Amino acid sequence: MINDKYGFGVGFNDILFGTVFIVMALFVLVLMLINEDKDEEIKLQAAIVIIATWDYKHDTDIDLWLQDPANNVSFWRQKEMGLMHLDRDDIGRGRDYILLEGVDTLVPINQEIMKIRKTIPGKYVVNLHYFASAIHIPETVTVQIIQISPIYKLLAVKNVTIVEHKEKTVFTFIADEKGKITKLDSKEQVSIIGNVLLGREVIPAQ
Repeated sequence: MINDKYGFGVGFNDILFGTVFIVMALFVLVLMLINEDKDEEIKLQAAIVIIATWDYKHDTDIDLWLQDPANNVSFWRQKEMGLMHLDRDDIGRGRDYILLEGVDTLVPINQEIMKIRKTIPGKYVVNLHYFASAIHIPETVTVQIIQISPIYKLLAVKNVTIVEHKEKTVFTFIADEKGKITKLDSKEQVSIIGNVLLGREVIPAQ
């Protein structure tokens, strides 16, 4: 029996539903293309990422510092300098709680992430500073240097033990004109923190 409640036959309903289906399919396809474009945009936002991670159970404030060849220095007080950007100043467990359904919930991670959106030719210095701690013990920090663009590649990883209030260079590396990372050194020590905090000119990393 034909349902003609609104004065239309089955043929019209089929055409209507088919048209709606096609429009929805096209809408979903457009959303997928937009998301792909966003993914590509995200991938291109950083050439190098530096990640410092330490024990989430420790109420310990470890700071990641980065100096570029132009003597710009990015750290917790000046998160964006030159083409470098510190994502978050992680002070330990103090900022690792979020409110979920009225309950303070621990997010189990102590981590700072530094991005280099585009390298400039010359020497970079990656330092750690053990700012403060509620437990006053040496802290072991895992530092990774990851190339994001043009291809994803883990360039280096190192575990560093550092004591409270001390600064330590984890890596120095050279970026060439094409952005290739060379001469990655894990032994050289370059102090940059004192000069920055005292307002002195940063000594170039030679």
